[in-house]
Amino acid sequence: MSFSLKERRLEKGLTLEEVGNRVGVGKSTVRKWEDGLIANMRRDNVVALAKALDISPLDILELDNDQESELHTIIRELDEDRKNELLHYAKALLVLQKQDKKGD
Repeated sequence: MSFSLKERRLEKGLTLEEVGNRVGVGKSTVRKWEDGLIANMRRDNVVALAKALDISPLDILELDNDQESELHTIIRELDEDRKNELLHYAKALLVLQKQDKKGD
């Protein structure tokens, strides 16, 4: 993907609030989409966001597809003990990320 959601929004001259109004969500939700904090968007929101930004819904769905695909491939190859280690580590990273966000 050669653009980010934020880059596209700015190219279109839209504010977070304007995009949120077009999609039917708050500007904080749009910001979270742009920051990658909400991975699983509802289908109707994907379609509405794509329309608001004048892009294909597939463009939105493919933004993180490469990394997720690579992670899924790696996870499938891990044995159960290592899957559990990875899960524990991922949960710890998420806690740290949330703590970092609170400090901002």
